[in-house]
Amino acid sequence: AELLTCIVSNIWDFETLGKPTADANSARHAASAAIACKIELNDAVFGLLEMLKSSPIYKSTVTLRAICDDMIPQTMWGHRTTFMRALLNLVSNALKFTDRGHVTIRTMLLSAADAEQIRALWLRYQVLYFPDQALTHPQLERFTETFGPYGHDPFVTPLSGHRHILEVRREPGEDVVPFGSSWHSDWSFQTAPPSATILHAKIIPPVGGGTHFADGIRALATLPVDLRRAIEGRTATHSARRPYSHAGYRAGGKRTSMKIVPSEDAWQTQSHPVIRTHPESGREALWLNPVYTLAFDDMEPSESAELLARLFEHMLQSEFIYKHRWEEAMLVMWDNRSVMHCAQGGYAGHRRVMHRTTIAGTVPA
Repeated sequence: AELLTCIVSNIWDFETLGKPTADANSARHAASAAIACKIELNDAVFGLLEMLKSSPIYKSTVTLRAICDDMIPQTMWGHRTTFMRALLNLVSNALKFTDRGHVTIRTMLLSAADAEQIRALWLRYQVLYFPDQALTHPQLERFTETFGPYGHDPFVTPLSGHRHILEVRREPGEDVVPFGSSWHSDWSFQTAPPSATILHAKIIPPVGGGTHFADGIRALATLPVDLRRAIEGRTATHSARRPYSHAGYRAGGKRTSMKIVPSEDAWQTQSHPVIRTHPESGREALWLNPVYTLAFDDMEPSESAELLARLFEHMLQSEFIYKHRWEEAMLVMWDNRSVMHCAQGGYAGHRRVMHRTTIAGTVPA
């Protein structure tokens, strides 16, 4: 009964949140919330089927309708048709009947339409968040796989048994800056850096611990003419040496709750265009970051340092920054091809635990 009530309320929310709205911010929130409702709805149906999988109840949609009539609150009887259509569709997608009529549960994945909707919103807004997603490791992996193959995550030991999930952890007594607390785009030093990062909140401190995001598309669009001319057609060198070489890691302080593996490989370099064209949306972004971008190619060091400082000052203006506040079980995905991010501190004495995956990208152009 509790699961059915959850399903009913989520269908109601999904129908309501899916209605058009004229306000852009409201539209973004509504679209994200609607998708979150649908994901929660799938989980609720999944739980209901798991609980009753040995029952003959699902052999008859007539019986199912009778039970639904008993469970749906009278105030929602006008929406029974919508509810039944959605529930029966989910049931049919989640069940597989054997020759003996027994019910087995198969892995529930986002439909192609759901994935397409999320991708479209992601490409438009660059950062998406989904509240109340109490995901297991396999569920986080399945969500990630929906959008492409995994990226390669060097220098950090993954979770045991889940080689594509990194645990970003900071314990209450650790006297070290938070992991990822300087502005960066994940693994921009790679030949083909990840297209997306997905972060799932497991333990959130009562204060601090947010994540800030900087929009490289708007930063480029508003770049002063002289700066645009100075970087047009140029490339810059990226490297992991600052945080992940042995010397860089020692300078940053030893972490006791994360298994960082510094390496001489961090001294390798990779050149990328400073103005990057997004391979899916076609939009151009200013694609530099203070952690991994060392210098402009074919430019005097002093001139390069001065130009980078001016560009970073422009990119990090408050008008380009979204300050995200986490909630426990929240899932966030962002576009590394146009966004920088920076983990915030302010939670000394408290534990913070996040699980992270990345999606493979393409060579920047």
